[in-house]
Amino acid sequence: MPTNLEVFIDKLHDLHRDSSGLEHYAKDQEGKQRSTMPVTPFVYDFFLYNTLYSIDWEKSVSSGQIRNYPARGKGCLSESAKQDRFEGFLKQLAKNYPEVLGDAFYPLAKMSLEGAWTRVEPDAYISIEKGNEFFNNLRALQALVKKSNGLDESQLDQVFDKIKQCRKFVYDVRCNIFHGTKHMGEIWVDEQKKRIEVYRLFLNCLLSAFFTLWQEKMLANNKVHV
Repeated sequence: MPTNLEVFIDKLHDLHRDSSGLEHYAKDQEGKQRSTMPVTPFVYDFFLYNTLYSIDWEKSVSSGQIRNYPARGKGCLSESAKQDRFEGFLKQLAKNYPEVLGDAFYPLAKMSLEGAWTRVEPDAYISIEKGNEFFNNLRALQALVKKSNGLDESQLDQVFDKIKQCRKFVYDVRCNIFHGTKHMGEIWVDEQKKRIEVYRLFLNCLLSAFFTLWQEKMLANNKVHV
């Protein structure tokens, strides 16, 4: 009998797969359509990511029930601290299945990360220097998952260091979009769209890593119980 937590994760996984396969459009009053890609799926992926990192995974796994971090008072954590803990949980899962983590991030290996378009537009949350650091960290992560023999446990520290650095920057981009620092006209500029597609792909890979690693954990548990 699946636990409350397992059912919850299965539902989120369905949402993730549905969102990953959809194209999104906005229609004006005259009926004309305009693609909202990749901004809309980036936002949807962040809603899912926000849900996942708000969960106290240690307590949830031990109880089989969803246990969120408290919103205030004792045990309340910053967003960054919750994201750190989420990545720590992922790293524990990945120790047994590093190749699964590599497969989840492999879509990055197919993307070109070179060109003038990688230069970000500075604003209240991000700077050109931070943008350069992000793309350097992402290239390093890309090089790790490109290795022909796949990831192994000895590389997990490197991988999760790069994931953390990239995640911090993508969270700043999220703040830009959610708080209106960037208006929609900027978002539809070709160079900006390419950058958001990269941010979205990174986040999508992070979500895929969680769901595929969780599936491996559940399969292993079922084998033990047989």
